Amino acid sequence: NSFINIGYGDTPSRVLNNLATMVQTPISCVSLTGGVNYYLPDTRSNVFNAKLYLMPAPLLASSREMAAAMRKEASVTEISRMVHLASVSVIGIGAMHESATVIRSGILSRNDFLYLSMKGAAGDILCHFMDKSGELIDSPVEERLISTPLHTLRELKNVIGVAAGEAKVEAIRATLKGRYINILITDEPTAASLAQEPPGEGGEA
Repeated sequence: NSFINIGYGDTPSRVLNNLATMVQTPISCVSLTGGVNYYLPDTRSNVFNAKLYLMPAPLLASSREMAAAMRKEASVTEISRMVHLASVSVIGIGAMHESATVIRSGILSRNDFLYLSMKGAAGDILCHFMDKSGELIDSPVEERLISTPLHTLRELKNVIGVAAGEAKVEAIRATLKGRYINILITDEPTAASLAQEPPGEGGEA
């Protein structure tokens, strides 16, 4: 009878679809961001045993004024309140790489991505871009975003980050420094790369 928060991204989507095909009783999942289609069952799911509570808004609005108005909608604030009731959260960690989900899905243009790179972005969580220290980067993209704030993510218990690959090492390290996750699920080569350089003060997860 617990709720599970699910973040935006390819890996959390796979986690959701696998869970929904494995469980005997339906699971209840709450979306941490806008962008309804990112949370729907994929074509490989013959059985999808989950009840979805989705934020009825796009992940990225056309303007900051539109984003601000959508965040105030009752249907959006209701899901935002439910986020705090979940017993566990699963999020992905995005890298500053051309294969990033935000690029492949067309959410951000390559120019937006380049701009964020030039601002010092090391990666993103829930499409919030952060620098190497894990601090949020102020940008026009952030102003248009409809997503659970990073300070809220810090307040949640049992936040699981799922990410692997050499391209994501810098982004994972920034996530650890920002203290956004309690548990990291990764592969051995990625863990070995992370261990080569300690996250530093405040970077333990």
